[in-house]
Amino acid sequence: MALCAVAVLGGAAALVSIARFAAGAPPEIRTRLGLERSVPGACTLGRLLARIDADALDRAVGDWLAGQLEPADGLRALAVDGKSLRGSRTHDPVAVHLLAAVLHGEKTVIAQRQVDSKSNEITAFRSLPPPVGAGRHRRC
Repeated sequence: MALCAVAVLGGAAALVSIARFAAGAPPEIRTRLGLERSVPGACTLGRLLARIDADALDRAVGDWLAGQLEPADGLRALAVDGKSLRGSRTHDPVAVHLLAAVLHGEKTVIAQRQVDSKSNEITAFRSLPPPVGAGRHRRC
């Protein structure tokens, strides 16, 4: 996962690009990523990413980001909006559509959920993970 994150931050946009990034990374970077012995190929990366529970990963990242925020003295502004992900449409004619909750001041996505394409975002708001959709409060 760390390899994928670092490679994407470095401009990789496909599994082959991530594998090339790993193969061409300096030895100290490969060591820090746990790739001292071998470098995964694109097929291995694809199998890994296919097995990940995207919702659980998203909740974990959102919770971690929310935990990094300084406590607020008052209310924080929250924007909720839906977006279709560019490049997510493959054999299915419909692209992946996400509903995301973003803290304005911090510009941080604290929760998101895949929803039906161009669904009613007001009713889809309830599908966001707690605390956003359920009305519970998180330390933010």
